[in-house]
Amino acid sequence: MVAVAVLAILAGLSTASFTTVTGRTRVAADASDLLHAIELARAEAMTRQARVTVAPTGSTWTSGWAVFVDSNGNRRFDVGEPLVLQHRELASTTTLVSDTTPGYVAFGSQGRPIQYSGAFLAGSIGFCNGKVAKSIVIAKSGRPRVQTASC
Repeated sequence: MVAVAVLAILAGLSTASFTTVTGRTRVAADASDLLHAIELARAEAMTRQARVTVAPTGSTWTSGWAVFVDSNGNRRFDVGEPLVLQHRELASTTTLVSDTTPGYVAFGSQGRPIQYSGAFLAGSIGFCNGKVAKSIVIAKSGRPRVQTASC
């Protein structure tokens, strides 16, 4: 009976630890994927000499995102516009903790982040899963980076 009790306690501890590791891995992978999408959008904007946008496919970044050439300027991917990349919806345990962007990240032909009004764009997008959080920070220069954040 004692052995079964010890085994149950150890199983409970390992499950909690596994959940933390899974959350940490998931947030790191999601942040890395969005960082890649932003870097790709910047490179595509310079290559195509056109504005390239990264925008959520739903109401928030957790619903996934798309990298596309926004030909009609409506900040959303439409049929007929060149789609560069589309990312799946994030896990239901991942939440959005910050979004200081105007709801998109766009790069002009010189690789600088710009708003559709022409003003410079800088901001951050943060994800949390459990007690682990990561933010993608877009600098005024256009260089994005990942940093540790808080939930």
